[in-house]
Amino acid sequence: MGLWEQLPPSSQRWFRHIRSYQNPSFTGGWCPRESVNWHEAIAFCYWLSGKLDLSITLPTKEQRIWVVQGEGQIDYPWGMEFDSTRCNTREAYFDRTTSVTKYPLGASRHGVMDLSGNVWEWSLTEHKNYNGETEGCLVFGGGWRSRRRHARATFLRWHPPEYHAPDVGFRICAEL
Repeated sequence: MGLWEQLPPSSQRWFRHIRSYQNPSFTGGWCPRESVNWHEAIAFCYWLSGKLDLSITLPTKEQRIWVVQGEGQIDYPWGMEFDSTRCNTREAYFDRTTSVTKYPLGASRHGVMDLSGNVWEWSLTEHKNYNGETEGCLVFGGGWRSRRRHARATFLRWHPPEYHAPDVGFRICAEL
């Protein structure tokens, strides 16, 4: 079975019929890949799973919040108060993505970098409307175009899976 047949049915349809592509601003190095929609992020996870013989996925809402907060109830990976020197949000005035190693003081208690700012990150968690129908998937963390309140651990948005933007990317999880 090929990679495309392993994808969720909505992603298979998108790749076969709707597929649109947005050129990224990605410059390589340690900057996050952005301008990625949910289908592309899922396809990458399936591809990398096959390459590494591991289960690679996007994080769920619960995983994402836990890696930021741990056992506590903090607003940002580093604590309760926003600090523009710890993340790439609008307040940092870079107007683009930055290296994921740029803000070591912004790491979570678990040592995970860039959980606030730089790029919004797709998740596996779906957003359902009042009728219980899936409308899209949740994104977390805020991006370089976002204000400080969007970089909070529990702040989330949702977008349709076809959505592209220069400040939307993804993070992966590996089941070891």
